[in-house]
Amino acid sequence: MPPDSPVIHFTEDDYLTVEFAGVYRHYHACLMSTLKVGKPNARHAELHAIGLEALAACQAALVPGRIVGDVFAAYADTLTRHGITGFANACGYCLGTTFSPNWMDWPMFYRDNPVVVEPGMVFFMHMTTRDHARGIGAAPGETVVVTETGCKRLSREVLEAGPF
Repeated sequence: MPPDSPVIHFTEDDYLTVEFAGVYRHYHACLMSTLKVGKPNARHAELHAIGLEALAACQAALVPGRIVGDVFAAYADTLTRHGITGFANACGYCLGTTFSPNWMDWPMFYRDNPVVVEPGMVFFMHMTTRDHARGIGAAPGETVVVTETGCKRLSREVLEAGPF
């Protein structure tokens, strides 16, 4: 770190969301997880579970012939059903012909994006869930490839257990 960089001290109430990728021959596979510094409370676990539910809904919507905006709609609908408002403007993006350290590519999952989903597309899906009143959140995420009939996970990482 540069000498003038601020030093950050975490407390038991803090959490840290990390997004990272593995790379092989310029192909990327990403994961996202939330790490609680202290002991997680029930709300953290609930937000993580809502994120997993949104992830499943988004994966179900990621089908050839549909538009990527449908994936964002699945995310927004899930969070809205659980009373979460003020959610992110996007919930994922394509991974393509990019070079480190940036692995993001077009298109992104945002409201009404008209790009048509096609087999062979690779996406990183990140389900950011926040409780703004308490200042906490969770963000499970993983990489999938679009198949002829839906999508397939590219990670063996188990997200269901939670990052806590």
